[in-house]
Amino acid sequence: QLEQRVNEIEQFYLNVKIKEPNTSRSASLPRDKEREKHVPSMKKVLHAFLGLVNVVYQIIDRPMDFTTIKNQMEAKDGTGYKHIRDICSDVANYARLARDINNELYEVDMHIEELRENVIKKCRRISTMEKRKLGLAIAQLCPENLSKALEIVALNNPNFQAKAEEVELDINAQSESTLWRLKYFLKDVLKVKSKDQNNDNTFREAANNQENNIVSKRKREICDALAKTACRSIPLCQRLLA
Repeated sequence: QLEQRVNEIEQFYLNVKIKEPNTSRSASLPRDKEREKHVPSMKKVLHAFLGLVNVVYQIIDRPMDFTTIKNQMEAKDGTGYKHIRDICSDVANYARLARDINNELYEVDMHIEELRENVIKKCRRISTMEKRKLGLAIAQLCPENLSKALEIVALNNPNFQAKAEEVELDINAQSESTLWRLKYFLKDVLKVKSKDQNNDNTFREAANNQENNIVSKRKREICDALAKTACRSIPLCQRLLA
């Protein structure tokens, strides 16, 4: 079923057409060729993912991890391993599964990276003003987020020492892919920061409202006590005057 679904998706991308009124066939050919150029990349990702799923179902007969193996080794209720060969078999199967999955994931990552680069090529270039804002925003990051931003820079620049004690970052020298990644990373950081600030403001507002309610209640109690005292003192004054 999964393979059938992959074939349907492939067929969709092969058959999709761009409908533009009053446009000649010759004018639409470059766009058709450009669209078809990205279809193989999508097919690679789909087939790689399908292969990854097949690995999970074919390598071992039952799901297994080291915790399960350890529990079965220590089981004393009769559900554990009966022979040392069973332990060795499960460990070997799990190791082979991990190795094959890592290989498949690496292949998927490569195809996704290829698609990402194709998308970046279609995006507009980051302006000089945006680069300046990126540099200022990075300088104001907390240590944890700053480390993440430097790791993004190091992805496309193996010579960049992201974990060095002193780091010199030239925003203008970064690739468009790195700049767009930094832009969206900073956007997410600012969104979380804004949400935290809103939560802090809400907490402060609730605390202030509670404090104001306590003060108002105390004032009402004092006023009520004074009123009762005044009512009791009036008859006493009347008796003294009489």
